[in-house]
Amino acid sequence: MRIKRLKMILNLGCGTEDYGDVRVDFLDTGTTTHIQDLNQTFQFESNSFDKVYSNSVLEHIRNCGNFVDEIHRVLKKGGKFFIRTDNANYFGFLLKNHQSYIENTYKHHTEDDLHYYLFKEEHLRNLFKKFKDLKITLTCSSKKLFWLPNKLSCMHIEIR
Repeated sequence: MRIKRLKMILNLGCGTEDYGDVRVDFLDTGTTTHIQDLNQTFQFESNSFDKVYSNSVLEHIRNCGNFVDEIHRVLKKGGKFFIRTDNANYFGFLLKNHQSYIENTYKHHTEDDLHYYLFKEEHLRNLFKKFKDLKITLTCSSKKLFWLPNKLSCMHIEIR
């Protein structure tokens, strides 16, 4: 009898989420299985994971090119990934300076927990060009500004 192998999921920047088999953050949050600075080379072998998940982390990474290269490296061939980040076209960001918006709404874990970037769809397509068949969607909170087009009313961008 052949035993089916379970799929391994890597959660990058897990915070207090318990999603995934391997959960990485720069702090021990109670759900973290590995502590690591995600700006550095990941401590995992190449082709190790079936899925990589990262929710609201990309904007905190100083070296996004390295981060994306490392995701590409640790994903198995045919593996999937999910990344959610802030939408630079979001109306709220356009009305206010991005940093003041974040300072007023985001509770930082430490003084080093900063937002370095805001992305538009075209930025993400360029950053993730190594990946085939990208699916990029805008996601809206429950407070969607219904009178605006999605490009302006959706706070997040999701990449698959």
